[in-house]
Amino acid sequence: MASKYPWETTTDHEAYEDKLMDKLRGANEIIEEPVDLAQVQKAIHYAKKYHAEQKQSADEPHYTRPLAIAYMTANHCLTTEAIVVAILHDVVANTDLTLAIVAQEFGPIIAEQIDAFNKLSIDYTPASIETVKRMFEERDTDLLVIKLVSNLYDLRTSSSQPMWQRKEAALQSLENYLPLVAYMELREIEEELVALCQNILNPGQDEQNFALSARFGFTALEFLRI
Repeated sequence: MASKYPWETTTDHEAYEDKLMDKLRGANEIIEEPVDLAQVQKAIHYAKKYHAEQKQSADEPHYTRPLAIAYMTANHCLTTEAIVVAILHDVVANTDLTLAIVAQEFGPIIAEQIDAFNKLSIDYTPASIETVKRMFEERDTDLLVIKLVSNLYDLRTSSSQPMWQRKEAALQSLENYLPLVAYMELREIEEELVALCQNILNPGQDEQNFALSARFGFTALEFLRI
């Protein structure tokens, strides 16, 4: 599968930050409410600071994950809050950075959104379904987008994991994430998600047939029960 992300052709870790900031600067020239680049830069600083000793792989610092997810998020959500949450949710979940510090440095709204994101589950439980329905009713779906691109990124970078673990993640993605992606009409994410899962679960199957079988047995509307 061809790379869709510009940093994947380089080992320069700073490319993650540079490409994200370049993307946001370009977007700011055409959108009505520009992204606060100073806030994003500060979030990147915190990600690097708190993830400093953590590794995603033998030669990859962990902070590259939230920066990649923020880049992917920017394809769909161009607000300061969405980009900062995409960068910092992982930092709060996996380091000593607290929501109190986030509230102090970035404001209570972003802290609340990070807390909500880290508590958000995409599954068939009644509580999850009600949360997702409420987000649609309130037209507040940025956290769902971040959740979907996070899952997609984790699938894309799972090659070093044991195959049983990759298959478990792929099956969970098809069962829980694919219906929501389809419902939100995020076609690019849907196509890549299906292709990644096919490559993990049944690399010999025709891609179109796999896509049909992956969606067999449910519809996106059944997921939300609306």
